[in-house]
Amino acid sequence: MPTSLFIAIVHRPETVELIAVSSCQEGVLCRLAQYVYERAPHTLWVSDAARVESLLDSNEKQAAIDHYFATVGQRWDKEWLVTRRTLPVDS
Repeated sequence: MPTSLFIAIVHRPETVELIAVSSCQEGVLCRLAQYVYERAPHTLWVSDAARVESLLDSNEKQAAIDHYFATVGQRWDKEWLVTRRTLPVDS
């Protein structure tokens, strides 16, 4: 039986910033958490970046990711996240 793949793509107006793929949803979640941790201080207002860091410190990865994508774009360029769960295609 094929294993699902979890895919996350972070877009900006002119580029794709990140593509994360894993057979484990937690793997993609961890990669997204790392991404928002690294980017928040540079792309969010100070209070929003602090909220992301606080959520990550409390191991609330999904909440941190949600907050990041809800507030990014208020200071600099907009970013958006597209996620999918899919089955691999047989070749």
